[in-house]
Amino acid sequence: PSVAGRLSSDGAPQAPERTFIRASLPIKPRPMSTDVPRAREPRKAMTFNLGPMGSGELFAKSRWRQHTWEGMDFKESAGAGQASKEELFKTVLRQQEQLHSLEVHGDSLETDLRHWEHSRVPSQEDEIFFLEQLVRRNETELGEEEFWQSELRLEKECERERQERVRSLRASLEDYTQRIYELTARTEALQKEIQWEMAERAKRGKETPGPSPADLEDMAAKMKRDLEAKVKQGTQLESNLASVEKALEEAERNLQAQNQELEELNKELRQCNLQQFIQQTGATVTVPPARPEEDAALGHAGCEPPAQQRHGGFLPAGTDSPSRGSTQQLLGNPRHLQEPLVPSLSAE
Repeated sequence: PSVAGRLSSDGAPQAPERTFIRASLPIKPRPMSTDVPRAREPRKAMTFNLGPMGSGELFAKSRWRQHTWEGMDFKESAGAGQASKEELFKTVLRQQEQLHSLEVHGDSLETDLRHWEHSRVPSQEDEIFFLEQLVRRNETELGEEEFWQSELRLEKECERERQERVRSLRASLEDYTQRIYELTARTEALQKEIQWEMAERAKRGKETPGPSPADLEDMAAKMKRDLEAKVKQGTQLESNLASVEKALEEAERNLQAQNQELEELNKELRQCNLQQFIQQTGATVTVPPARPEEDAALGHAGCEPPAQQRHGGFLPAGTDSPSRGSTQQLLGNPRHLQEPLVPSLSAE
């Protein structure tokens, strides 16, 4: 079997064959890099076998395949016997091309691996960012759901209140309808009664003729005269009341003046009694026996009330206030002073 067949059976990409067109082209040299190959951390296997595998193992595996192919080519060349230099040169060229193709394939695998490693982290970050956005969106949706649930509960409560209000309004409407029906029935009954009453009055009016317009005018004039007389009587009563009030005020003023004069007389009488008491205590006074005429006069005076009491507290129009001559007469007669003097001064 040829080398191309073995390569295809191993699953590696086939190297370009050296045809008459590509034979004149030089082999593409591998770029020599001065950088030290960066050690990569072992990757976690995505399958259940073989565990983590790094780029170094891939390179060692490619080298092992290269040595295997070289050994197989060497065995073929040794089995062929003494080959000519041209065949040996062709074999070396073919092996170099295979080596170059393997190196190119390894470089492409390394670049793919590096690109995959570099693109892996952003994809995870993007996925994490997407998941965070999804979580936030879910949280906002949950908050909106709670808000709308609370709004739904409030709307249900409002709907329940409205239903209760509608039921109460319906009940009141039925009550008002019943009352309107009853009032309508009563109105119809009253209308019938009014019509019957009007018919009865019409019948009675036909039987007994009503008063004539002249009689009505006479009645109105009479009522007007009565009203004017009552108005005049009211004004007269008001004038009489005003005059009575004036007389009452004048009587009150007279009563106050008489009371004041009576108080002054009482003061003078007390002073006279005091002077008489002083005179009696200073010198013994012989009291003559009482005469029957004076006793009778004193008894009559004691039994008869004063003029003010007999006239209801007012003095008669013809009588004046007691003068000072009467007080001198009272002081001159000691019999008139002994009886009111001793009881009034016994407490002192």
